[in-house]
Amino acid sequence: MFIYSPSFLRAVRLGTLAAAVLGGSILVACGDSDEPEPEAAAVADPEAEAHPTVDPNATPTPDPGPAASSLKVDLTEWSVAPSKNSVPAGVIQFIADNTGGDTHELVILRNGEELAEVEGLRSGHVQAMRIRLDPGEYELACLIVETEPDGTKEDHYQLGMHTKFEVE
Repeated sequence: MFIYSPSFLRAVRLGTLAAAVLGGSILVACGDSDEPEPEAAAVADPEAEAHPTVDPNATPTPDPGPAASSLKVDLTEWSVAPSKNSVPAGVIQFIADNTGGDTHELVILRNGEELAEVEGLRSGHVQAMRIRLDPGEYELACLIVETEPDGTKEDHYQLGMHTKFEVE
């Protein structure tokens, strides 16, 4: 299991873009024809354009290692129910189990900052993630906000999908 962050995904996308452009340039430079070749077209990365402050020097989040403890978290309308209220500090494996009828997500928050998440977990599905956490107070939540067909917003957090959680 690998933990990734939004910055890691952006770095991978940028690395892929750079490899594609560089590879195209090398192919053009190595051609046997005396005719000028058209320049390689850069592949547009909508994610990079949407986030102009992407750090090209960012490094991927390292694998946190084997889990020292595990915590099952049931997600349903409208609650987030961990199997325990606290676990020891270190690498924790969270097992998100969507027992509800709607799609949910499990987000780990500390002081309002998103640390890790399992996104788009469909009804009846389970997904695990591992993260190293220091001692302190955290919150487990579903932050999905949906627009219903009648135009009203359904905010899972506001409907009760969050709970406090302690790492000792």
